[in-house]
Amino acid sequence: MPELKREQIDVIESKLEEIFTSDIDTSTYEGTVVPHKDDLTDTDNYSFECAILFVDIRSSTQLSDESMPSSMAKIYRAFARAIIMSINYCGGSVRQIVGDRVMGVFISDDNESAAKKSFHASRAIVSVVEHLFNPLCKKYVNNKTIGCGVGIDYGKVLLAKVGISSRNEEATELVWAGRRANIASKHTDLAEAGEIFVTKRYFDKLPKEMTEDDEGNPLWEKIVRMKSNSIFEGYSAKNFFLDIMKEQEGEKSVELSLANRSVKSEYDIDGVSQGDLVSNIIQETKKQTEILLTRFEPIVKREAEVAEREKRVSQVEKRLEQEKRDLDEKEDKFEKKVEYEENRAKFDVKVEFFRDNINSYKLEKALSNMKELYTLGGKINKSKFDIQAEMFYTVTVSYFSKHEKHIAYRLIIEQLINKHPWINIPNEEVIVDVVKQLDKKEEYFTAVRTHATQFNPTANTLLTLIKILEKLGISKERITSNIQSLPG
Repeated sequence: MPELKREQIDVIESKLEEIFTSDIDTSTYEGTVVPHKDDLTDTDNYSFECAILFVDIRSSTQLSDESMPSSMAKIYRAFARAIIMSINYCGGSVRQIVGDRVMGVFISDDNESAAKKSFHASRAIVSVVEHLFNPLCKKYVNNKTIGCGVGIDYGKVLLAKVGISSRNEEATELVWAGRRANIASKHTDLAEAGEIFVTKRYFDKLPKEMTEDDEGNPLWEKIVRMKSNSIFEGYSAKNFFLDIMKEQEGEKSVELSLANRSVKSEYDIDGVSQGDLVSNIIQETKKQTEILLTRFEPIVKREAEVAEREKRVSQVEKRLEQEKRDLDEKEDKFEKKVEYEENRAKFDVKVEFFRDNINSYKLEKALSNMKELYTLGGKINKSKFDIQAEMFYTVTVSYFSKHEKHIAYRLIIEQLINKHPWINIPNEEVIVDVVKQLDKKEEYFTAVRTHATQFNPTANTLLTLIKILEKLGISKERITSNIQSLPG
């Protein structure tokens, strides 16, 4: 393909600038049907409240690796069809399919809220996958079965159309701006197979009959999960299957019972005498009264249990946060220790190699290696003089006396005028040669005098330094008069 031309680059830049400099006008969408991309122009931006549901296959990558492409095509096609139909039947609209991930959007209408619609859809999805999809998939696709996770959030979104539509290209899509779609997607990622994981914001929109069973027991569990460095709090329901099959069986049973009844007399109702009917009504009323009284009694207890559960969750959250901080601190210490050991090992190897090979180096390489050793030594808390000792100070001075006398002289003087626990005097002749060549006799004498008067050198060290001064032509009288504090 040919490269872009200058005029094409200019067209792209013009279009981008047009978008960035244009105002974003937002209007509130009042409809009860989720907008389609064909309903929007490039300048339309709709704001509205909705429930957003995502669902995808758990471990789809592993499933794909273990299956033939033709089998995966069937699985993806059947999965998408099952999810789309479940969402549509429950009053929602599918507005995105990416691989095995499907996005459903639900808007409230006069008959039912978006929260209720998406609740029915989520149960339909896990039920259809487990009781319809998996038996058929196992039968026709080499015993394969899948699990899917569902995530839901509720709130306001901004809907915009992006892309380009032209005679040669149709590449447009809806963008659901705002955090609701992103959070719903992340809850889907965290949901286990057969699990519906919803946000607290969404959960609070559900009516009581969708959060508790007939006996007042919670249908959802409040949980906290982590992804990367983020904590996600919400409610989970696992294997929350539809009981439609059980209801259908119950209806058939009732119909059969009614069909077998016959009229006993003009005073009987469906084969039951008036006396028996009254007795049944009284017994049923008494039973229902007892049930209501039983339900009322544990209300206070359940409230206390909920408060205690919330307290435990808060404690768990605090513990998790502290454990995370402790883990971060340990990881940081471990990483620093590993880095220190790596640098120390590098330093040991490189300094030994430097000592063994310095006399074969050209000046530039020797200076480069010394600079690297100073840097590595600093990372493992070694002083400049420690590093020089590791490099064999006498060897280093001897090398530079042949290649760059100014560097050799600087090393000689630095050792004399700085306090450190050791002093290792190079070969006397090397020092004398360097000082004479650079005509630094007086400066060297001053450095020796400073060292002798300030750092209390040993007698052997002092005698060696005096010999060097004498070889440089400094008289004994001058040496004696300037260096008075000789050790005993």
